[in-house]
Amino acid sequence: MAARFLVPLTFLVAAASCGRQNSLTLVIDNSPSMGDEIAQVKEAAKSIVDTVLGEISSQIEDIVLVTFRNHGDKQNPSAILRKKTRDERELKQALDAITLDSAYCYEVALSGIKKGLEESRQGSYMYVFTDTSSEDHNRFEEIKTMCQEKQIQINIIVTDITCGLESEAGYQVYHKIATACSGQVLRVEKGEVRNLMPVVRDTVKGDKNVVKVDNVPPSPHAWRDVKFNIDDQTEYAVVSASGAGVDLQVYDPNNHKITGTHMTWLSNVKVIKIGNLVPGTYTAKVKGNSQVSIMVYGRTDFKFQHGFSTAVQTNMQATDTQPTTAVPTLLMVSVQDKKHSAVIREVALLNMRDQVIMKLPLTNVQGDIYKTNMFLSPEDTFKIAVVGTSKSTGAEIKRVAKTPVTPYSQWLHLYLNPR
Repeated sequence: MAARFLVPLTFLVAAASCGRQNSLTLVIDNSPSMGDEIAQVKEAAKSIVDTVLGEISSQIEDIVLVTFRNHGDKQNPSAILRKKTRDERELKQALDAITLDSAYCYEVALSGIKKGLEESRQGSYMYVFTDTSSEDHNRFEEIKTMCQEKQIQINIIVTDITCGLESEAGYQVYHKIATACSGQVLRVEKGEVRNLMPVVRDTVKGDKNVVKVDNVPPSPHAWRDVKFNIDDQTEYAVVSASGAGVDLQVYDPNNHKITGTHMTWLSNVKVIKIGNLVPGTYTAKVKGNSQVSIMVYGRTDFKFQHGFSTAVQTNMQATDTQPTTAVPTLLMVSVQDKKHSAVIREVALLNMRDQVIMKLPLTNVQGDIYKTNMFLSPEDTFKIAVVGTSKSTGAEIKRVAKTPVTPYSQWLHLYLNPR
């Protein structure tokens, strides 16, 4: 399949690499109401530069800095790339140069996200900072396509909402983006942004696997259970819950409450790091006065990259991150298993409720590259999970792709690839 119009071929799934390959992208609302938050973001960004760029275990190659405001023009666009660099001095200068602009209430947050996606590397991490609902929420499908093509996780940090209501489309689109892009909406009070930085630091250090992303309806008094599975190739896990007045408890497979380490413990954000894991099904119990956004990720050396193709490929750059409906395709998988800890068995395609749609056996092509037989992809958005067996224990190991997959419709495929 040919590359799509939104993402050039060089951004398609790359073969496994031990080197740094991702961006940490900061997308900042620089409207006047964000004055205090911008100061904190500047402070926090400077404090994590050494962690992000200096740690051997960091996956970050560069930091992308974008700001957005309300409507712009050719001379003064609404979304601006401030800097893309590995240089600490250049980044600090770019942060210091950010000034407040535009007094309009609603901002074009999705335009800022789009700019960040365009400038970010494949498989990057994005953090968006804003305190308003988005005026350009109708760009959701465009953002969804871009983040899934480039496998970029998007987390949106919302301080006290100065414009808009949680129930309106301009705010709910943040939850839609987080779900589509395997991220989270983190709701904090004014002055609390710096408290999230330990979580940001941990996210970009070393290899992580998203275990669970979910949204729970408001439940001020009754606990709601969110189940997630941990295998014996996960070093530690981080459970994060955010929403108005959120509360969080985590229980192990034997139903014992886990104390863990509180990485962040605010009125609207609770984050627990749990170690000494035993394989099995864990339970996150949550309740809150508003919709609660939940994310679980684990530290692991076992993960994979995927691509779709109409023919067997030995180079993952010749594949596409999304299939086309009604067109038979192969699913190619490049497994990263530094410790050679697993026997690879199959791919499971899951719906957005993590229910299995179909299972496809995997056959080794060469090295760490595997393929399925030809199949027709689901028409709706789905998740890809690679399933294997631990060589040491015989237990099942399952890893889910960084973001879900939304197939192209056949008419769009023909439009983008005219003969």
